[in-house]
Amino acid sequence: IKEFEKAIGLGLKGKSAANARRKLGYEYRDSGNRGRAVKNFQTYLKLEPKAGDREEVEAEIRRLGGRVTK
Repeated sequence: IKEFEKAIGLGLKGKSAANARRKLGYEYRDSGNRGRAVKNFQTYLKLEPKAGDREEVEAEIRRLGGRVTK
């Protein structure tokens, strides 16, 4: 988690930033931090609105109790 947070803090852009947010979402989910997982998944979808795994990530957000924003 710290490595992804550090990379994001260094100013990743574009797909790199989006992918870091997606991976961070799964890391937070796996560590039990649902709120941060949802936030990172939502940010990923905002950065990559046409993501190929959009439906999967939206389903994950709902499973974690979050809201899918468009």
